Amino acid sequence: MYQFNFSVISPSLNEWLEIESCVDATVFHTRLWDDFLSSLGKKHIVISISDKNGSRIGYFLGTKKWIGVRIIGSPSGGAGTFVQGLCLNKEVEIEERIRIYQELVAYCFQCRLASYIQISDWRLMSVFDDLDARLTWSMPLLDQLGVFYTLRISFFIDTSLPESVLWENLKYKSCKYPIHKAEKLGLRVKRIENEEEIVSFVNTHSELVSDVSRRKKVRRHAHHKKKNLLALCKALFPDRVIMLQVIGVADDGKQHVMSSAIFCIGKAASNYFSGASNEIYMKYCPNEIMVWEAIKILHQREGGDLILGDVAPYKKKFGSLYGYLPMMVFTKYPILKDVRGRLKKVYKKFRDTFHK
Repeated sequence: MYQFNFSVISPSLNEWLEIESCVDATVFHTRLWDDFLSSLGKKHIVISISDKNGSRIGYFLGTKKWIGVRIIGSPSGGAGTFVQGLCLNKEVEIEERIRIYQELVAYCFQCRLASYIQISDWRLMSVFDDLDARLTWSMPLLDQLGVFYTLRISFFIDTSLPESVLWENLKYKSCKYPIHKAEKLGLRVKRIENEEEIVSFVNTHSELVSDVSRRKKVRRHAHHKKKNLLALCKALFPDRVIMLQVIGVADDGKQHVMSSAIFCIGKAASNYFSGASNEIYMKYCPNEIMVWEAIKILHQREGGDLILGDVAPYKKKFGSLYGYLPMMVFTKYPILKDVRGRLKKVYKKFRDTFHK
C-alpha cells in the first residue's frame, strides 16, 4: 500500500515557482537550470508527489536517457549538475525521505519510465572534518534497506555563518595571506552585473578554461564549452548566477583578467560551477580573493551551502568541510546494478586507446 501518489507533469510557471521555493531547493531545482539542460539536449522529467490525502508535498527532478535501457539520472553526468533528487515543501526525517524514494522508484518501474535510476540528494549528505573518515563511512539506513550506493565526496561551505566566522575559518598561510597580498597589489574583483557584458565575460573565461585544460592535459567537459557557458550565464542571469573576474596590473604595466569564475545560486545550496586562471598570473594570488568575494555575496544573500565540487586539496583552505554524499542506484533487474561502473571502464579504455 503506497503512502504517496506520483504523477509526471510538465510544470507550469506557478509550479516552477513552487519547486524553487521548496525548503531544500538548490540551483539544480530551477526552471532556469532546466532551460540550460534543454539547451544541451537533455530531456527532463518532473514528477509531482502528493500524500494519500492528495496534498502536494513536493517534486522530483531528473533527466531521461536511453542507453540500451531507460535511465533516469537525478542528476545524470555531463552537464555540471552536482545534486538533484527531491525538493519538498517542508523538512522531513531522512527515513521519510528514503521511503519517498522507494515508492517513487516502484512507481517509475511500474509505469516503465525507467529500468535504472541513480539519485544524489544533498539532504542525505554526512559531514566530516577528516577525509580519512571515508574509509569507515557508511549509511546504516541504506545498508539495512539493501539500497546500493556509491560514495561521492565534496567540499562545501556553510555561508550562513557570521562573516567574522567565515573569515576566521580561512587558512592563514594558504588563503588569508594571499588575499592580503592581492589587495596590496591592487587586484580588484569585478562582478558582471550588466547583460551586455556576458558575452565578453564568457569569451575571456573560456580562454582561461582552455589554458587550464592545456596546462593540465585534460579534456574540457561539454558544459565548459563556450556556447554552453554562454547558454548557462544567459539562462541564470541575473538572480541565479554570480560571474566574477579578478583584474590587476601585471609586470607589463597593463591590466589583465587574471582569473574568473561562475557560481550558480540556489535557495538551500549554491554551486561553484567553473573557475579558471592564467598560470602566469598565479604570483599575484587572484583565486583566493575571488572565492572569498563569492562567499561574502552568498552570505549576504543567505545563500545556504556553497558546494565547491569534488575533492581537490586546494579547496580545504577556504575553511570547507567534507560532505560525503551517497549516490543511490535502483535497478529493475539485478544485472543492471553496476552497469554505470562497467560503462565507465569501457569508456576509459576506449579513450586511453584512441585519444592518446
